[in-house]
Amino acid sequence: MTSIVRRLLFAAALLVLPSIALAQTYSRPYFVAPSFGVNAGGDTADSSPAVGFSVGWLGHKWIGIEADLAWTSDFFEQDGFRISRRARTFMVNGLFQLPYGAGVGVQPYGAAGFGTVSPHLADAGEIYELDSTEPGFNVGGGVMWVKHGVGIRGDVRYYRITGDSAPNSFGIDLSDFGFWRTSLGLVVKF
Repeated sequence: MTSIVRRLLFAAALLVLPSIALAQTYSRPYFVAPSFGVNAGGDTADSSPAVGFSVGWLGHKWIGIEADLAWTSDFFEQDGFRISRRARTFMVNGLFQLPYGAGVGVQPYGAAGFGTVSPHLADAGEIYELDSTEPGFNVGGGVMWVKHGVGIRGDVRYYRITGDSAPNSFGIDLSDFGFWRTSLGLVVKF
């Protein structure tokens, strides 16, 4: 073997070994997580269903980040005249991993972040309509169980609209509006 070939192999090993070590340390740091949930408590309709989707990164020791988007069709109580009662939430959250259980694929975490809550409410003749996007925050936590990159994720979070909101025809004070969401879904890490 010539010295040039040995040097090339040595250089290739120097380039490959750190990436192998990094892959073992932070294997599969990214995730996608579709979910189904229930809004309850606070100012929403009792047990209104929610469908959501999260993407994120959980790769550096104990911190991570996610973007979470969810829709709810029956967000407000039905009073006979309201035909559209939906809402959308979009949050960007910091994730804080707890070290417990990581060796067996169980990953407890806390989550907190800011974003928007977008309620939409309209009556049967669409004479009155509430369609706004309000700033808000959420805080909560949950657990992921992942094996070979696929698993389940469940969490509980509290959502709240912050700041002042304009008066609306339905008499709903959005500046003091909060609710809980419990969700369960699939998680795929890559």
